[in-house]
Amino acid sequence: MTSTDQIKAQFHKTPYPKIISPETLVNQLKTILPIAQTFLEDRSKNNFYRTEKPSDVNRVFDIPLPIEPSPIEECLKYMEREIIPRFPSISNPRFLAFIPSDPAPPALLGALLTPLFNQYTGTVIGSPGASAIEGLSIKWITQILDLDPSSWGSFTMGGSGANLTCIYTGLVDKAPWNIKKNGLFGDKRLLIYVSDQSHNCIKKAAMLLGLGEDSIRIIPSDDSYRLTAESVRSTLEEDENDDSKLPIMLIGTAGTTNTGAIDDLAGLYELAQEKNMWFHIDGAYGAFAKISEAPIAKKLEFIKLADSIALDTHKWLFVPFEGGCAIVKDSKKLHNAFELGAEYLQDTEMEEDVQLQRNFRSYGFPLSREFRGLKIWMTIRNYGKSGLKQLITRNILVADYLRSRILEHPNLELMAESQLSIVCFRWIGSDELNDIIISEIQKRKRFYLSRTTLRGKTTLRVCILNLHTTPELMDDLIKEIEEIEAIISEKF
Repeated sequence: MTSTDQIKAQFHKTPYPKIISPETLVNQLKTILPIAQTFLEDRSKNNFYRTEKPSDVNRVFDIPLPIEPSPIEECLKYMEREIIPRFPSISNPRFLAFIPSDPAPPALLGALLTPLFNQYTGTVIGSPGASAIEGLSIKWITQILDLDPSSWGSFTMGGSGANLTCIYTGLVDKAPWNIKKNGLFGDKRLLIYVSDQSHNCIKKAAMLLGLGEDSIRIIPSDDSYRLTAESVRSTLEEDENDDSKLPIMLIGTAGTTNTGAIDDLAGLYELAQEKNMWFHIDGAYGAFAKISEAPIAKKLEFIKLADSIALDTHKWLFVPFEGGCAIVKDSKKLHNAFELGAEYLQDTEMEEDVQLQRNFRSYGFPLSREFRGLKIWMTIRNYGKSGLKQLITRNILVADYLRSRILEHPNLELMAESQLSIVCFRWIGSDELNDIIISEIQKRKRFYLSRTTLRGKTTLRVCILNLHTTPELMDDLIKEIEEIEAIISEKF
């Protein structure tokens, strides 16, 4: 056995790698901040679309593993030269393709400070201050949305993680056997009912939990892409008559990713109550529109009926990735689902239940994760509920303006009736024509929007969650589409 003196001698012979000191770190931050500032200030110029082939990008970045340390200055120069130019900017007001929002300045500041403070939020003893700020942020979110005062939650990677957390909580609560002890392998297959417009993370959650796709009942949506209680009932009652199956959960969506539709939340809640099922709402995209001044806000009043709700603050709360939030109406049920002690956690046990000093390890899956709440706290603190209301309302008004332009246009047609900030439309004509229009828009790089398929037809899809997108930009988009269609018509 190696002696203690030999170990000590070996330690002192092993050199300390030449890494940057805290003082050097501060100085390097001063050099990198102007680069970040330029990136943010040039949001209207920054690319938002891939301009190189994947193989070309791979060739640039596939460098040999470093064996010896490199000066931090070289790392920063490489980042400025090769990496940042290949960062698409979703902050560009002409980025209209997907739902992640343009982060607000206070959120960016909170996100910047988060890794510098490097606080642990799994347990209160790890950081009483960080735990309090995360708890307060969750409390504020429940108050913003007028949820039940008993509601509680935890921050997750994103909406997918929030949905997974809520679905598992519902299964633990509603299953007739002890899932935490016996797993999902009871004498019946547990069934979850969702819309054909539900986010694909719902299906992923079922697979991750071991339920499998056969436990997901996909119910057709109506002509407005909404899930209604009437459409669920017949399938549900047929399953009830099968002794090998147990309907356990009904999931509604407050703002689908595809069209922005809001399901019949009140009707679904009543059906879930009637059948003693857990009622979950995926509100990752649309739930925060409840505080807007738009007419659609009234339909979102019903989110408070849910047993659980998945939110995503990196959408309509304007914070950077990652900002998922799982909220459960009865905090005790969330705690019951995830509390699990261990010998090494004895010192983390809480002597009293104080709302802003709770161990988040007992309200979600991870034991260790970053301090996600700071950027959310700074955003809510800086804007207040009224400021957030204004930002969301402005987005919806821009979408309303685009919808009005489409309805007035002789050659454009709306493909969905959403009243949120997703607008689905097409040029009246063939799928080939619309595919070419979308491809040409992307090639021109003045706008970036995506495509979907509705009623079997290729559809242009615009998502507006940017702080700086205006009605005038929608005029430019319509003009761009008209110009492209005219060129296509000349060729064909």
